[in-house]
Amino acid sequence: MIIMIRTDASIEIGSGHLSRCLNLAATLRNRGGRVIFACRESPDGLFKLPHIRNFELIAIGGGERSGKSSGWTWRVDADHTKAAIAQIGQVPDWLIVDHYDLDARWEDDVRSSTTRLMVIDDLANRAHSCDLLLDQNWVDEMEVRYDGLTPAHCEQLLGPRFALIDKKFAAARETLRSRDGDMTRLMVFFGGGDPGNVTGKAIDAIVGLDTRGLEVDVVVGGANPHAESIRSRCAELPGVHFHQQVDDMAALYANADLALGAGGVSMWERCCLGLPSLVITIATNQCASVTKMANAGNVIYLGTESEVTATTIGSALRVYMSNPWLLRSLAESSIGLVDGRGSERVARKLLPNRIRVRRAAPADRDAVFGWRNAESTRRYFFSPEPVPQAIHNKWFKETLDRKDRVLLIAESEAGPVGVLRYDLNGDEADVSIYLVPGEYGRGYGADTLEQGHIWLKAEHPEIRRVLARIVTDNIASMKTFEKAGFHEAAYIFERSLLN
Repeated sequence: MIIMIRTDASIEIGSGHLSRCLNLAATLRNRGGRVIFACRESPDGLFKLPHIRNFELIAIGGGERSGKSSGWTWRVDADHTKAAIAQIGQVPDWLIVDHYDLDARWEDDVRSSTTRLMVIDDLANRAHSCDLLLDQNWVDEMEVRYDGLTPAHCEQLLGPRFALIDKKFAAARETLRSRDGDMTRLMVFFGGGDPGNVTGKAIDAIVGLDTRGLEVDVVVGGANPHAESIRSRCAELPGVHFHQQVDDMAALYANADLALGAGGVSMWERCCLGLPSLVITIATNQCASVTKMANAGNVIYLGTESEVTATTIGSALRVYMSNPWLLRSLAESSIGLVDGRGSERVARKLLPNRIRVRRAAPADRDAVFGWRNAESTRRYFFSPEPVPQAIHNKWFKETLDRKDRVLLIAESEAGPVGVLRYDLNGDEADVSIYLVPGEYGRGYGADTLEQGHIWLKAEHPEIRRVLARIVTDNIASMKTFEKAGFHEAAYIFERSLLN
C-alpha cells in the first residue's frame, strides 16, 4: 500500500508536525507500507528530514505566495500536492495531511487524487473533509471537539493514547527505572527550532542555581538558529552537556530526573517515561493541552515563552529540585497517560488488512489440535498439560455448535497465524488468543485482536466489554494486549489447596 504524507517543517512553524509524521511513517513502513513525503522547501533545510530517515521525499514549491505562515494559497498547495501524487504514478491508498493552513477546501480539491484521506489536527478551529481524523491532545470536552467539523462517516482518534511518538520510547518504558524523586540530572529541550530561544532563558536560570552534584543535558534541534551561542555557553558551565540533533531522545529522557520543555510531541514523550516536567509553551496550539495537564497534576505549567523569564524558571527549579515527593507525584500521575504505542494503533487503522479472521470450520480441527498442544503454546495456558486427541475432537465439535462461544482463525496471505476464542456472556466477552508456532515476534498478536474486535462489533453488537485473563509470567501476551488497546483492570489471586 502507498501512503503519502503532506506536511511541512521550518524554523518558523517548527518541526513538531514533521516529527510526529515521521514516527507514524516508520511504523507504517514496518507494516509493509510505502511512505512518501510531500514537503515544501525551506531555507533551513528541515524539510529534508524524511530523506535523512530514508523515506521518499518529493519537494514541492513555486506558485503565488499568500503571506500566510505556509507562504502559499490553499489552492496552489492543492495543485502542488496533486502534482506530487502524479509523480508516484499510482493513486495512494491514503493521503495524510498535517498542516494548520489547510482545511476542507484543500481536502475536497485533492480527494479525487487519493483513495482515502486522513487529517492530523490539534486546533479544532476549521472544517475537514476526511475519512479519519487524529488529535492526540488532551483538552476539555475532547469527545465533542470536532462535532460539526468532520463528515458523519469520519472516524475520530482522540487523545494521548494515539500520541505519535518514536517507538524507542515504548522500548525504554519497558526497562524504566523507578523514579524516587532524587534530583541528579536535569534535561532542557524546547523543540527542533526554538526561535524564541527559551533554551537561552533556561541556561540563564541554571547559572543562578547551586548546581553542585547536578548534571544538565541541553538539547537543541539541527535548525536551531541559536545553536552556536548555546553551545558556547554550555561549554563554560561545569556539568552542562550540549547535544544537537539527538537520535535517541528516549535514552536522555530515561536518564533525567526533571525536564524543562515545551508542549506538543515532546510533552507526550516525557509522559511515556514518567519524567516530571516544567513546561513552557512555545506555540499557541500547545496551551489548551498543557493547561489541562497542569490542572490534572501531570505537569507544572510555567506559562508561555513570552511570559516566562529566567527568574521564573530559576524559582521553579529551586522548588522542585528540593522536593522529592513533588517529583515522585508528577512521575506517577503522568506515566499512565501515554504508553508509546500510539503510532501502532493509528497504523493498524490505516493498514488493517495484514491479516483477516474467519470462523473456524470442521476442517480446522486437526490443525488447531497441533497448534494448541505445541509446547511453545500451552506453557502459558492456565492448564498447560497436553490434551488427548479424542478430548480435543469432542471440545472442537461442541465449540463450533455453541451459541455462546466463537472460535476464529487468523490468517495472513501465507496462511494461518493464530487462534482467537470469545466466550460470550450478556454484554461481555472473555477472550483468549494464541499464535501458530513459528509466527511469534511478527506483531500478529495485536493485529489478530484488532481484527477480532472488528469482527465482534459487526457480528455481536450487544458486546460492550472484552476481558482477558493472562498467566502472570506471560509478559509477551501482556504486551500484545496492551498494544491492542487493553488496560489492566483487576488482579486475580490464586491459592492451591492441594498442599
